[in-house]
Amino acid sequence: MRCPSRFDVMVMGNLFGDIVSDLCAGLVGGRSNAPSINHAPDAVMFTAGHGDPPEVAGTGAANPLPLLLPALHMLAHLGLSDESAALRKAIERTLLAGTRPIALGGHSTPEAFCGAVGD
Repeated sequence: MRCPSRFDVMVMGNLFGDIVSDLCAGLVGGRSNAPSINHAPDAVMFTAGHGDPPEVAGTGAANPLPLLLPALHMLAHLGLSDESAALRKAIERTLLAGTRPIALGGHSTPEAFCGAVGD
């Protein structure tokens, strides 16, 4: 693995998959920024790889990005590339404007963040 750019896909068991995905998530700002996409012969599942810890529930500090990022990939997979690009641009615009979820060091509740993305 001295040259990881040689690989397009890495296939491994669950234990090593979890380890590698957690390590790689650190390269993009944490697990909440790393959507999970599971491929099977007849199905594809798009999920939040990891969400917020249970103690965050009901506090207004949950991070909506673990749900929004897999949606980008699902839209593209369904052939809705324009919609996927529009959502990506809206998320980028919102983050660049300084509106960030509390979990990412900002001050926005999930509702406020998603409202800003939708504007």
